[in-house]
This record gives sequence, C-alpha cells and structure tokens, in this order.
Amino acid sequence: MQFEQYLYDEFIAEANDHLLTIEEDFLTLEANRDKQDPELVDKVFRAIHSVKGGSAFLDLGNINRLAHVLEHILDKIREHELTASPTIIGPMLKGVDILADMVANPQASNERDISELLS
Repeated sequence: MQFEQYLYDEFIAEANDHLLTIEEDFLTLEANRDKQDPELVDKVFRAIHSVKGGSAFLDLGNINRLAHVLEHILDKIREHELTASPTIIGPMLKGVDILADMVANPQASNERDISELLS
C-alpha cells in the first residue's frame, strides 16, 4: 500500500469515528437549546476540529472549508452568540452529511461544489 493511500485511509477512519455521533449530538443540542450543555458543544467542536486538521494536512480544501464553517458556528454557540435552534442546526446537519460524503471519498472531495452550503 502506498504511503499516501495509508494517510487517506487513516484520515477516513478517524473522521468517520468523529462524525459517527455528531448528528445525534446536534439533535440533543437543539432539543436542549434553552439549557446548553457546554461539554457536549465542546465535544462536537473537537470532533469537527479534528476533521478540519486532518483535511488541512492532506490538502483537502473543501473538507477543510466546510469543517471550518461548522467549527465557527459551534464556536458562536459555545460563546452564547448563537442558539442551537432548528434554523442553525438544520443546515449544520446538512453540512455534516455532505462532510461525511466527502470524507468517504476524500480524493474527489475538492471537485464537489459546496459554495451554496458555505453561503
């Protein structure tokens, strides 16, 4: 196995581990938006941050950009500048779905048009 493919395989495995529970975590944050759980917000933030870091290392620009936007929104929730309302969580869930799709095939991820989602 080539070293580069090994790095992609490791990235996919680690990113999938991080993305595995994010949907459930987002729904929990939304359901409890009046009583925000800082530990849960931090958990999701760290998961997205790890995906962002791995994607930067592998020069996976679209994955990195999308993870960065998700991380930024989570930071706003963490700082109480945004609430985990359905209008925030809905697009974030869509973003995580697209992130998971791109992680499944990282070599093709830079070809995906994510401009609408980023806006």
